[in-house]
Amino acid sequence: MVTNISGVLKTYEVYRSEERPPQLKPVRTDELKDTVAISEKAMDYQSVRLALQSIPDIREDLVAAARKKYESNANAVSDSELIEKLIDKL
Repeated sequence: MVTNISGVLKTYEVYRSEERPPQLKPVRTDELKDTVAISEKAMDYQSVRLALQSIPDIREDLVAAARKKYESNANAVSDSELIEKLIDKL
């Protein structure tokens, strides 16, 4: 039970008179504009990614040279040589 009404009213007046933050003015939606900022690091990443896309996954010149070497049988190894090398590794 409240017995001191004048004390309660004084406290209420103190809280009422305290400085309140200013009210924000409403913002019109037609004033708002979306913006995008791309960092320099992101632009570097993008240019490297584009450069890598232009490089083929398969180097046809190296594949052709390896195929030619394989088909010419220049690196032929006999069965006995292969077995000897495998045994040496054990």
